Amino acid sequence: MTAAVRAVPCRSCPALVYWVITTSGKRMPIDAEPTADGNVTVQRDETGTPIATVHAVGTPLEGPRWTSHFATCARAADHRKRDQPAQPAAVPPAAALEAAPAERRPDWAPCAGCGHQTLNPRHGQPRCPGCQDPLPAGITRVETR
Repeated sequence: MTAAVRAVPCRSCPALVYWVITTSGKRMPIDAEPTADGNVTVQRDETGTPIATVHAVGTPLEGPRWTSHFATCARAADHRKRDQPAQPAAVPPAAALEAAPAERRPDWAPCAGCGHQTLNPRHGQPRCPGCQDPLPAGITRVETR
């Protein structure tokens, strides 16, 4: 690395690191000192930004090599992005709705036509789409608010 890039201390340990951009565009800390067994090489792009290439371990490389600080920091796991828990579905699956007790589904009511569970309307009798009365001639859509 050149003097244009300065080493900064890791937030979790006393080691100095350089921050580089990988070929995939992600930021990655590398140990400030090159190592003989490192698998990261660094070149500068046309703007002078250090771009790191991560090679498979054991690949023969020419020139200086560095090691990802994620591999050497004792607290690297604290900084890794954790998998985000899956967001609950906006609309529960039909099987889950049928299995839920009716008292826990106040927005559902039995259809006045066939009796199966359907959304309870704000006014009028609950009707499923198959049991609704046909629309009058000339009306193709009913706006409800």
